[in-house]
Amino acid sequence: MKALTHSHPSLAVMRFLILTDSRSSIQHLSIWHRVRDNTGMNILNKLKSLSVSYRIHLQWIPSHVNIQGIEIADALAKAGADDASVPSAPLTYLELFLQS
Repeated sequence: MKALTHSHPSLAVMRFLILTDSRSSIQHLSIWHRVRDNTGMNILNKLKSLSVSYRIHLQWIPSHVNIQGIEIADALAKAGADDASVPSAPLTYLELFLQS
């Protein structure tokens, strides 16, 4: 989610697929009219504002099934959650891969 809010303005992508192994998170957000917690509300508000410019799809994926690249994505998500700084330019796939 953080990556979407900081995506580069020249990015020509109009659709984003957010993969998560947290089935409970997707189920929680799917009943959006009942969401009252701060985290859930923040996510829904970000999704709402991003959906003006982008088509966003949330997809559950099972964990621990050896999906190629998922370990890299997990590491980057954890690093992004812990790091308050955001890179000024998007990284290439090679740069992301070399960081892991």
